[in-house]
Amino acid sequence: AVRVVRTPAALGAVVMAPELVTRIGRALAGGAPRILLAGAEGSGRGMLVEAQLAEHDRAVVRVDLAAIAADAEMAERLAAALREAALRDACAILDGGSALKDEIPRALAHAIAESASGLGVPLVFTLAVHPAWLAQAIPDLVEIDVPSPTFRERLELWQRALPPPLAERADLEIVASRYA
Repeated sequence: AVRVVRTPAALGAVVMAPELVTRIGRALAGGAPRILLAGAEGSGRGMLVEAQLAEHDRAVVRVDLAAIAADAEMAERLAAALREAALRDACAILDGGSALKDEIPRALAHAIAESASGLGVPLVFTLAVHPAWLAQAIPDLVEIDVPSPTFRERLELWQRALPPPLAERADLEIVASRYA
């Protein structure tokens, strides 16, 4: 549910509108921003953040919020993951994908609010929606919409992000077309 990313993709591997890349880069710059990147799964939100931070030699701690939300010890697991980010001076990417919408355990929203208030590192949420609970939990949240990639953009994204045996599969184009 938690992993540290040390060698993220380069910005050249990001397939996204340059204006959006610039906007997200500005949001990440300086201080300890709290950012929501809302958009479809597979749009490259987390990969873009990793690439932006790699430009500044900053690590990323990725947290699977959907897995933590189902855990009885969610608050403790989230706090431990965010402490790990703080110890590494890393950005924490909290990925909920499409699993977390407007209805989440109240304890998770409370744990996020509590952890975010005292944390001195960037927090980036990658979710499919703009949940009201998140804006209430984090008042200074910057919300950015990430549009779904086109079929060709998604195919290119996957070819760059997947390991060679998978990226070279002939049926990758068929799978990508199902998400278009």
